[in-house]
Amino acid sequence: MRHGSQRIYVTSLNAFKIGVSGGSLIKALAEDILPKVRTDFSKWKIFFCDERMVPYDHPESTFGVYKKLLLGKFPGLTEESFVPVNTSLPVEEAAKDYEQTIRSHFPYEFKDPLPPGQAHWPRFDSLLLGLGPDGHTCSLFPDHPLLKERSLWVAPIKDSPKPPPERVTITFPVIHKARNIILYLIGAGKADIIKRILVDCERLPGFYINATEPNCNVEWYLDAEAGKLIPRNEPILKEWGSEIEAFTSCTPLWNNDNERDIAY
Repeated sequence: MRHGSQRIYVTSLNAFKIGVSGGSLIKALAEDILPKVRTDFSKWKIFFCDERMVPYDHPESTFGVYKKLLLGKFPGLTEESFVPVNTSLPVEEAAKDYEQTIRSHFPYEFKDPLPPGQAHWPRFDSLLLGLGPDGHTCSLFPDHPLLKERSLWVAPIKDSPKPPPERVTITFPVIHKARNIILYLIGAGKADIIKRILVDCERLPGFYINATEPNCNVEWYLDAEAGKLIPRNEPILKEWGSEIEAFTSCTPLWNNDNERDIAY
């Protein structure tokens, strides 16, 4: 993770707008990532790339777990730093409500009209994403119709193959507009799916994270166990600390005509 990226965007926009996922990533963020980051946490606005439709005090609540693990540990980071999903609403209303909430934090995205047929999208400073054993990211699951969603910023899902079934999730156009995307993956349980995506280039949701716009930076951070199935001749981009390495593979999914060379 580029420690300077937060400082750059906080200076230019007076806020650092980051989207985060849940699961095992929360503990990694609290214990491994944020302690290494030098930043003014009072400038952070933390959005949720997906959320389970459960009360905040439920153990499955992503927002609830973030509050438990982060608040009180990083000066400047308060409950007001978070922009949670209203999970008391029905899932369709919650998705619409969260999209409107995100829009209210990105007013500069709407200063100029776009040509017909083009849509405005928010541009997060960073998205910190995870990867499930089936290749899902956020709540975008293999073969699900939401993989092809191209109009909504935030979409409801009522039939998640992973419980709980009702969730809201950002969509791929939002992911692809981010300035930086970081995947932070630790442990042997991630090794197979990482190989399938980075080496075998299987067309799973995690693979399509790479189909970003040209000025988006995508980095994959793996520990030794997560990366153990990556051939040693794969290019290693950089080291972070003493254990994390970033890998890249597969042909870039953006051609010179600015059209994605990819089929969803």
